Amino acid sequence: MVIRHDIPLGKACSVRLMRTLRLPDDGREYPLPPGLGSMEAYEVEPGRYVVPMHPREALWLSFDAPYWKPHALRIGIGGVETP
Repeated sequence: MVIRHDIPLGKACSVRLMRTLRLPDDGREYPLPPGLGSMEAYEVEPGRYVVPMHPREALWLSFDAPYWKPHALRIGIGGVETP
């Protein structure tokens, strides 16, 4: 099993999962929570990762790609995709 901090999405693009605090889901606006470092992603088979999280944690995605080569990405998690 390989442990990664950056997950490659292609030759020149990657994503890093950044640990943060979970905000209440009460409809109110809150300031952005602090970043608490990158999370470890365990590659269980080629292209498939498991990321252990505590129920109180959340994450945000930090994408990295060269500025001169734009990328378009579609995000899906647990069978739920963004529109």
